[in-house]
Amino acid sequence: MKKIKNRFWKIGILLIGISLLLWNCQKDSLFSTDKTPVIENQTSKLIIKPVFKETIEKNSKLKAKLESLNNKLKANKSAKTSNKKVQAGEYDFIIDTDHATYIEDGNYNSYTFPIVQDKNQNIKNILFSLNDDNEYDSYIVNYDYTYKDLETLDATELSNRTEMKRINIDFNLLAAKLKSDWVCVYSYEYVQTGTKFVDIGDSQLIEDVYSWVLIASSCQVVTYDDGSNNNPSGSSTNTTTVGNTTPGGGSSGGMITSPTITPYDEVDLEKFNTLKSKLKLNIKEYNWIIGIDNYEPSIATYDYLDKNNWSIEAENFAIEAIRAFMNGESVDFVNKIILKSTFLNNPRLKCVYTKFKAGTNTISHYLENFLGEKPVSHLNFIADDNFSIKYSDYATAGAITSPPVGGYNNSSTLDYNIDIIFNTDTRLPSSEQNMPTIILATELIHEMVHAEMYRKLLASAHLPNVNWKNYSGTEWHNFVDSLANNYEGLFTYYNRYYWNNPNPTSPQHNMMASHYREMIVSALKDFDKNQHTDAFYNALAWIGLKNTVAWNDSTTDRASINAIISNAIKNETHDCTN
Repeated sequence: MKKIKNRFWKIGILLIGISLLLWNCQKDSLFSTDKTPVIENQTSKLIIKPVFKETIEKNSKLKAKLESLNNKLKANKSAKTSNKKVQAGEYDFIIDTDHATYIEDGNYNSYTFPIVQDKNQNIKNILFSLNDDNEYDSYIVNYDYTYKDLETLDATELSNRTEMKRINIDFNLLAAKLKSDWVCVYSYEYVQTGTKFVDIGDSQLIEDVYSWVLIASSCQVVTYDDGSNNNPSGSSTNTTTVGNTTPGGGSSGGMITSPTITPYDEVDLEKFNTLKSKLKLNIKEYNWIIGIDNYEPSIATYDYLDKNNWSIEAENFAIEAIRAFMNGESVDFVNKIILKSTFLNNPRLKCVYTKFKAGTNTISHYLENFLGEKPVSHLNFIADDNFSIKYSDYATAGAITSPPVGGYNNSSTLDYNIDIIFNTDTRLPSSEQNMPTIILATELIHEMVHAEMYRKLLASAHLPNVNWKNYSGTEWHNFVDSLANNYEGLFTYYNRYYWNNPNPTSPQHNMMASHYREMIVSALKDFDKNQHTDAFYNALAWIGLKNTVAWNDSTTDRASINAIISNAIKNETHDCTN
């Protein structure tokens, strides 16, 4: 048998043009977007690009063929598990159907799917190639080399290590007396597939990107008796069948594919499917999480959910996190904070946040040490250039905290979310650009305390918002009881200054003025590396807390405090360095 196979193998080994699209073991991609590189291949132009599930499922013929093969694979696996007699070892694999390499050459196209396997194993792919009847034929493409080998092997060596087999969907025929091999002429060509930027000192150069591409031509079926079925002598005979058995093909006359490796293993795929199912992700969201460039944030989202036992609160935060990532925003899973793009694009606001995180105590620790609990779980940091229009009632504020109130008063804050919105409106004197960095730091920690208080209100309500105006009688009763039993101090201040007060004032500001200023002072000292006096930090801690009971107390030196604050706004630096 080996002599027969080797003879035909030598006939079939020649150089051919191939294109390669790969994802490497570090989850990097040669094509990180759906941009279409055009490759000059003599007189033809190949279009090569990665495609994902949404695009794949739009091709009804391909989808049907893929489903048929997958159903057979699942049946084969089930039969093996139940100890049924199945002779389909070469079909014992899992196809990564979420990704494919799409190649187009004129009216011809092909889809190459990676097989889930260890990154150090030899590459194995499933190829669906369009034939002359406008249908897809399926093949197993076996490469006797790994991804790393591609960096060192030349075209001749790659050709000698390539084998393609026509897939027989009817696995029962695998036990038939006659066996068959699919013998082709293979060749590889190293072609330009795009460009990339390369850093050279302080400048960037554009560098061409080259990859391998494979074309299989002059394919023939070789049938033979391998001697294993009623052939006592063990001898082998063979017959080659049909003339032109290379169906379809591009302008080069052959089937075109590209060695493609899956960036994921079985565990990864299981995690992605769990995210899709648990979070009820739509197609766009699911395609994002399986995108090769999104591996780390996707796995980080799964790990966060797993750590938090897939609670409703954690799932809601995870959905918002995925949407934030999709919008180019940043997610802080440790502090459970989403940094919106408007915030990230403001260098000073981003710097202030980063400095707090890098301090002796992080933002989490400030609140954890003071309150004995973790801070908010659905917190968004936003910068708004239209602050004067959207929040006209707060035009003198440098920042505000907006809780989820179920759309009350046209609020855009989503359920389970708490937004901290910074004023970056250049039309307002209170805007970020007019304030020194230490004032921005004061505003940030002040709003974080507000956010923590709203988190406690949400926790007590057991509802997605704190719009108690719309609570039913039962919901209101449960909310008040829970708040009184779990957060007695907060309940006392709301009861005293808001619910049972004919002239309500801010319960949160009154509570902060009486109980939180020491924590704010400690945070500012750490942020500022203790460069100022205690009087300086104590004065800044009063920002936003005027007109409270504590502020109006006769023992408060309001004139001195106002003077220090005014001088700080006027003279303190606007620079921020981490």
